[in-house]
Amino acid sequence: EWPLNAGGYAAGEPAPSALTGALQNGAIVSTLPGYPGGSQMLSIAPGPQKCELAYEARGTKLIYDMGDQFPIHVLFTAPWSQAVSLEPYTSIMNVFNEPFASELSGAQALAPGHSFTFKWAIQIQDL
Repeated sequence: EWPLNAGGYAAGEPAPSALTGALQNGAIVSTLPGYPGGSQMLSIAPGPQKCELAYEARGTKLIYDMGDQFPIHVLFTAPWSQAVSLEPYTSIMNVFNEPFASELSGAQALAPGHSFTFKWAIQIQDL
């Protein structure tokens, strides 16, 4: 988990936390330790990433395949609703004004004439 300052920008390097441990173990979002709501920025190991959100009352689960190009994720719960949003990012916010190494922050350049390709998919399945 990245520590954030009041403006929502990285305030230091990421470190394991109770929140990241709970997410990796499939905790219920409303019971996540140390999660005050709002936005929490998480670094995920490089490579393909999938997230499953189970809706037990509906008997379904949402599978979010985020591909392999988004090493940073923001877990957002809006204070005005009961919704949860998992937002994949290619880098931390304000990345080019931050002191962190590109391997950590996700900073990357796109040369003229080159492209950036990614894939993601969302599907709903029965539990």
